[in-house]
Amino acid sequence: MLKSFNLTSRTPAPFRPCRSLQSIEKKIAFIKHGLVSANASKGFGTQAPPSQTCPCGSKVVYKECCEKYHTGKAVPDTPELTLRSRFSAYSKGKVDYLVSTDRRPNNDQDQLKRDITASCNATSFSGLKVLESQDVPPNAYVIKFQYNSKAVAKQAKTAIRMGRAIGQDAKENMAERNLDGSLKVLTTVEKSKFQKGDDGAWALIESEFIQ
Repeated sequence: MLKSFNLTSRTPAPFRPCRSLQSIEKKIAFIKHGLVSANASKGFGTQAPPSQTCPCGSKVVYKECCEKYHTGKAVPDTPELTLRSRFSAYSKGKVDYLVSTDRRPNNDQDQLKRDITASCNATSFSGLKVLESQDVPPNAYVIKFQYNSKAVAKQAKTAIRMGRAIGQDAKENMAERNLDGSLKVLTTVEKSKFQKGDDGAWALIESEFIQ
């Protein structure tokens, strides 16, 4: 005689999502919070150790982040991406990219290139943080941001600014140091205005040093 089984008497086991599903959900959460970027060819940007991440603050390796902008393979489609790609360019010494995304009036392009080159060679940049942003219709955007900088030479011959290096006298050009002789890390706040051109690309049109 066949035994009968009570299918409703047992407590059902709790649902446990498979590891692959949990992994996908975690990556989606990272994207929503800006901790990793989506990549069309690989699905998700590769998170890397801090020493290998893109200087723009994305926590993604450089080759999967701002490198495509610096090499001309892509164009930043938002003002904040333009800001971040420019900051990364300062850290990587991508002078031509910085010049091409600077459309401030009355700029001497040759002098601008020399100033940016000097700034990149004399200074290391890190810790970019966007503090405020404001849309300025019809096609402009203002971003207030801060960053850290430190001289990489005994004497910094240019002012440490993201907008444009400004020459100072010899005394002010001396790199600031701590009491133990180490170079100081300076925190700078700036406000930049970006405008979308007829070509659809965003570029810097104004830059103001706050502190």
